[in-house]
Amino acid sequence: MPAWSRSGTELFYWERAQLVSVELRAGPEIALGARKTLFQANLQTGGVLAQYDPDPLGQHFVVAAVPGSSSRLAVISNVLAGLER
Repeated sequence: MPAWSRSGTELFYWERAQLVSVELRAGPEIALGARKTLFQANLQTGGVLAQYDPDPLGQHFVVAAVPGSSSRLAVISNVLAGLER
């Protein structure tokens, strides 16, 4: 389940219940930056939709995690405020 940052310079993906990011630098050849583990969570399984999504700045994520699998709580407020009507 890879996902690109909005800037297109960072790729996020899951590896063994850990969300990982890798910076990509374009040039004559594509260069990969350091691999960073961002956090750990047990994803919900099944379904056809992505189980997570980065925010536009790549600083926060929405994750469909198994209840009780994380000691951290993510609160997202005003989600609909940015949508055009």
